[in-house]
Amino acid sequence: MITICNSTTEISPSFVNKKYFYISIGSKHNEDLMYMKNYYGCIKRSNATEQMIPYFYREKKEALFICVDRFSPQELKKNKKKIKEIDIEEIVLYNSDATIQSIKEFIIYMTEHLQKNGISPENVFIANFVRFVSPNHTENYFEEEIPNVIYKYLSTEYKKRFYQWYGYQSYTYNLLYNYENYRFMIGYTNILSLLKGVYDDETLSYTNLYMIEEKANIRTIYLNMFLKNTVDMTSPLEISLYDYYAICDSQRLKNVFI
Repeated sequence: MITICNSTTEISPSFVNKKYFYISIGSKHNEDLMYMKNYYGCIKRSNATEQMIPYFYREKKEALFICVDRFSPQELKKNKKKIKEIDIEEIVLYNSDATIQSIKEFIIYMTEHLQKNGISPENVFIANFVRFVSPNHTENYFEEEIPNVIYKYLSTEYKKRFYQWYGYQSYTYNLLYNYENYRFMIGYTNILSLLKGVYDDETLSYTNLYMIEEKANIRTIYLNMFLKNTVDMTSPLEISLYDYYAICDSQRLKNVFI
């Protein structure tokens, strides 16, 4: 079911009988193909559908997806068509401008209702996708300020469930990082250099993690920090890349001793 809302008060009826909540900001489907900023001419299939409905949430029962963005009539039609291709119980398309004030009001409203309905933080996932390919001064401000506002107005128990999209980088295009733990992105420039040497114009995912081990002689503290705080929207499991790495290592050892 697809519910269109134009005010926060219209969202609350959708809370009924819902156990899991995935909330995305700025995730609507615009273009089918996207140009990456780190590779001139590098084109990726749009991952907007995964932004709105990540694979690791698709199998959850009693789940409510909430997408916050401004939809024109044509965009609503296009996004509804994309959403109908995926089997989920309900998604709310909250038709609102992504301004600092509107996002502040939305986060305060959602926090209050999540608490009121006794929703466990572990059953909530909040993701911000407000990013630009070639941001101007104003867009740079929004990129920096919006995640700060979301984090500031989330209640303490839900702060750890807030994730930020890496943006239009080829290597990290389908990845999100935990904002509370990794917002200062210490050593991230080194990580990008490593990924460039490993993946060329490919995208890092849970399926090709092994390539890092093949090229990197040692897992540095920066790499471990990156892996521990990063999740993959295309993954069927809501676990960090670090935990996927552990699964790969475990499977490798199992194969050795069979």
